[in-house]
Amino acid sequence: MSDAGREQVVSQDRRRSAWRLIWTICAVALRVVLLATLAICAASPELIHLDWRFDIVASLLAQVCLVGCVVSIWQAAFGRWVWCAAFAVVTAGGFSWMLGVERAPTAGSAATGTGVSVLVMNVHSRNDRDEAIFTVIDGADADLVVIVESSWKIIRTLPAHPPLLERYPYRDGADANSSGQIIVLSKHPLTRSNDNGASPGLASSWGYRAGYVDLGGERIRFAAVHAPSPRTRATWGYGQHTFTRLAQHFERIGGPMDSRSEPTIVAGDLNSSPTGVRSRLVTENLGLRRAKPVRVWDGTYPASLPWFARSSIDGAFVSQGISVRSWTTVRVPGSDHRGVLVSLDIEARPGD
Repeated sequence: MSDAGREQVVSQDRRRSAWRLIWTICAVALRVVLLATLAICAASPELIHLDWRFDIVASLLAQVCLVGCVVSIWQAAFGRWVWCAAFAVVTAGGFSWMLGVERAPTAGSAATGTGVSVLVMNVHSRNDRDEAIFTVIDGADADLVVIVESSWKIIRTLPAHPPLLERYPYRDGADANSSGQIIVLSKHPLTRSNDNGASPGLASSWGYRAGYVDLGGERIRFAAVHAPSPRTRATWGYGQHTFTRLAQHFERIGGPMDSRSEPTIVAGDLNSSPTGVRSRLVTENLGLRRAKPVRVWDGTYPASLPWFARSSIDGAFVSQGISVRSWTTVRVPGSDHRGVLVSLDIEARPGD
C-alpha cells in the first residue's frame, strides 16, 4: 500500500474514533440527564411544597416510574449493568412513594356494611353530548353522582329526563345558571347539616358542595369537589385553599375530622394524583384516605391515552371504617376525562 493509501486509512480511523468518542460522550450525557430527571421526579413528592412545578411532576410519578422501568430494561439488554442498577434504584424510589400513599382497605368478599356507590364524572363544560352522558349515568346506577364541569346543555336538558329525575329525586346544583358548576344527583336525602330539620340540599362554596347524605339511618358527611388545574402558581394555591376551607366547613357542621363518629366521603376532580400535594392535604387536613386500590393501575386523564399512561386525578377519599368494594373507570362521551365508579362499604358502628 502506498504512503498516500496508508495516510487515508489512518485518517479514516481517526474520524471513526472521533465519532465514536462523540457518540459515547452524548450517550453518557443523555443517560446522566435522564437519570437526574428521573431522580428529581422520584423525589418530587418531597419537594412539592417548594414550587407548584414539582407538584405537577409528582402527579405524573406513576408514568415517570414506567419510563424508568423501560430504560432500566433497555440498559440491561445491552449489558450496561451499572446504568441498569442506577435507573432501577431511582425507579424503586418513585414506586416507594406510590406504595406509601394512605389508601382505604379493600373490602372482603363477605362485606356486611352499608353499601354505597359513587360515580364521579368531569364532563367538560363545552360537552353537548347530554343524551350520551345521561345514558352513562343510567347504566352506572350509582347511589351518588358527582358531575364536575357541567355543561350548559346538560343543565338545561336534565329536567327533560323524568326517568333520571325519578331515580335521583335529591339533587343539588342542577338549577345552576352557568356552566362549569358541580352537580350532585342522589338517591338519598341531602341536608346541609346533621341536625334534624336541617335545610335540604348541600352548602355551596366555590370549589365544593358539602353536607350530609342520609343512607336510611346512616348519615355520612359528604362533599363533591373540583379543584382548579394547577397550571399556574395562583390556581395551584387556590386548589390547596379549597381543601383548607372544606376541612373548616366539615368541622363547623360535624365536629373534628379525626373523629370516627362521622363517616366521610369526598369525591370529585382534585386535579392531583395520589402523590400530589392536594391528595396529601386531603389526608392531612381531613384525615381521609384514597379510595383506590394500589393494585389498580388505571387513571382518568387524559382519556385519549391508554390505561397505563393516564393520571388518576379523579376519584374519592373516605374516612376510617369505609373500605373499597370495587374501583373502575368509565367512558365519558365528549370529555377529556374518564369517569370513576367506586363502590364502598361502610362498616357498622357501635350502637348502630
